[in-house]
Amino acid sequence: MLDRAAVEAFLDRMRRARIAGDCDALLELFDDDAVFTVVGLGPGARGKDAIRTALNGLIEQFEFVAWTPIEIVVNGDEIAVRHRLEARHTATGRTAETETSEFLSMKDGRCRSLTQYTDTALVAVLTAL
Repeated sequence: MLDRAAVEAFLDRMRRARIAGDCDALLELFDDDAVFTVVGLGPGARGKDAIRTALNGLIEQFEFVAWTPIEIVVNGDEIAVRHRLEARHTATGRTAETETSEFLSMKDGRCRSLTQYTDTALVAVLTAL
């Protein structure tokens, strides 16, 4: 069972690394055989090499200006988070505010699965050239 303070510290590390665009710091949070999925934006990635590729692609495309947790639910080794997000698409310069939801499964202090739900219609608007 996860301690809420530890969960909040973990999520803060994730938030700070993503805002900084620090892929290496993000990867430290994942288990070696973790799965990372952004629903609606392609297939998931399994393992750190595949996750690195996916994260680098997202970091190159989207700058996270602000990413603030609104609600955190902890149930055993499972975490559900609702975030308020302000993001900028690097190619178009367009920015938007939205909410995202993340569902994480943890093991030994590392993320073994992260599934993110985001507004894919908004992503299409931000990325349209």
